[in-house]
Amino acid sequence: MVSNDNISNRSLIVNILFSLEHYSAVYKLVRDNEIDLVHVHNFFPLLSPSVFKAAKDAGAKVVHTLHSYRISCISGMFYRPDHGICQICSQKKFPLAGVFYKCYRSSLLQSFFAQVAFSFYRCFGLYNSIDYFFVLTKFQKKILLDLGMFNSKLILKPNFTPYSAKLKTTVPKSNDYIFIGRLEHAKGIFLLLDTWLSLDESFVINVIGSGPEEKWFRTHYEKNNIIFWGSCSYQFTQDKLSNCKYLIQPSLWYETFGLTIIEAMRFGIPVIGLDIGTRRDFIQNKINGFLSDENSFKKSITLSSDYFDYERLSQNALKTAREFEETQVIDKQIEIYRSIIQLQQFDSEVLLNNNISTDLTNRSNIGQDTCFLSIITVCYNNLHGLERTAASILPLPKGFEWLIIDGCSTDGTRDFLVSLPVSNAIRFLVEPDKGIYDAMNKGILLSKGLYVNFMNSGDLFIRSSLESIVAEQNAIADIILYNCSSSDVYGKPVYTRQDPDNINEIKKWACLQHQSSLIKRSVFNKTGLYSLDFKYLADYEHSVKAYLNSSITISFQPQLKLANFIYGGVSTEYSNSKNIAFEYKKIQILYFGKYNKLLFITNMLKYQLGFKFKSSYVINLLRKIFLQKR
Repeated sequence: MVSNDNISNRSLIVNILFSLEHYSAVYKLVRDNEIDLVHVHNFFPLLSPSVFKAAKDAGAKVVHTLHSYRISCISGMFYRPDHGICQICSQKKFPLAGVFYKCYRSSLLQSFFAQVAFSFYRCFGLYNSIDYFFVLTKFQKKILLDLGMFNSKLILKPNFTPYSAKLKTTVPKSNDYIFIGRLEHAKGIFLLLDTWLSLDESFVINVIGSGPEEKWFRTHYEKNNIIFWGSCSYQFTQDKLSNCKYLIQPSLWYETFGLTIIEAMRFGIPVIGLDIGTRRDFIQNKINGFLSDENSFKKSITLSSDYFDYERLSQNALKTAREFEETQVIDKQIEIYRSIIQLQQFDSEVLLNNNISTDLTNRSNIGQDTCFLSIITVCYNNLHGLERTAASILPLPKGFEWLIIDGCSTDGTRDFLVSLPVSNAIRFLVEPDKGIYDAMNKGILLSKGLYVNFMNSGDLFIRSSLESIVAEQNAIADIILYNCSSSDVYGKPVYTRQDPDNINEIKKWACLQHQSSLIKRSVFNKTGLYSLDFKYLADYEHSVKAYLNSSITISFQPQLKLANFIYGGVSTEYSNSKNIAFEYKKIQILYFGKYNKLLFITNMLKYQLGFKFKSSYVINLLRKIFLQKR
């Protein structure tokens, strides 16, 4: 067993950066017992992130609950006693402020080593082995998203407290107030006791908790209506809590949860808290308690004393507590575990709203056409983008169908899918895939249209153009290429792509955009499906094969702008430019015997220098260079 109570200088020096001992132990444990999922709560300082890597290397999925903000702040609190809320270290690779202010255990030396350790973890990617982070409140999730964490990595899973129907639901036996927590500045104890000194002695506060300065508090705040109980057993604390009228929660830092709030509410005890951090996730002002700022704190306490509708506050507190009942939260947690493990084992959980056959492996040819166009949307943890795409597609035009292929998203996409209109023309498949092109291939095999179009989540149809296609429905060629514009996620135009009149431009670059293309399904019988050998440019490789096949006809219709491509996917990220450069080179040499050296060099420079080329001026300039006739 490993305990932070047993920290020694030697164990700290040996283990703080990367513990080989614990790596070996966890790796062996997971491998020998064929463990599917490892859930880590606390790893610092003795276990180190070595446990994440060990579990991952041994084949398990890894989950880590963030019980503090230490991933971005060595104190774990985003708080300094002499300053208040503090996030100055959260955006720097090696922040010195945490060391200067002695934020870890009030020690300059320990703060230095803690900062070195967490900077080391970030710089060397030791958190990359974590598949998902559990966060405890919506507020905590928002803070982490603001700090740059990916929404797809964060799962909201609160703590729980036992709930019993036998717990008190009537007016309390006393009019006392109670505080439960450590006697330290961050918990708001000074604000609480200073306020209580100014109140009438009919207001009685029970203070349960201890700290290094407990004797000082007892002496400095000696008053008949302030009762210090010190450190108490859990049972005594719960008994005392159940007989009080209000819990006071004056914490000055964000907190990550608020367990004492839920413990009070399960007894029907309303809570008075400062409107800081996670408090708003639990307390609704004048609904199940009172929220206030520091200036109105005393006023809220005075108002609460003889509040006219206390019984309603109490009943609403009970309702809030039921949301965090033990069985309910644990059932949800087990369901999350199951979902994560199924993704690991590639055990497809199929969610289909029209009983589609999913035996795709035995289908070598495309089936009969039953409509004009199948719109295929591939998505994974991009609910907001999918909603935008849906708004440009629905209501679905006559003669069209919409297929959504989801890779088992965890961001609410499933709820959105089941909320879609019930229609034979709207179908969806939810199961793990091997990447974007594998999902696109599934869409092709499930589609029924004469043509297919790939409008991935976040990309948009231009509705008027879509209606023009509906009106015409002309099968003028095997592949029909329309115009396409591009914008960033905020709607700012990036560039407008004029598809070239000369298909020979395909020898130089990926001039065909699948968002603005209609491809006959029969074309895939001639070319095969998208190759999974290419992670970024399988659609370009398919376009080249179609171009070289003389039996496939291609028609350009540049006068009609069909779609708006949202710039910012994996193929536009500068960090992927190196791999994209080599895929371009491989495809062009394979099919044309030579490659576009300027395009290759530009992508390599983009990767090496970190250019993002978002300026429409730069993009258009580069495109002119690429497309110059030789």
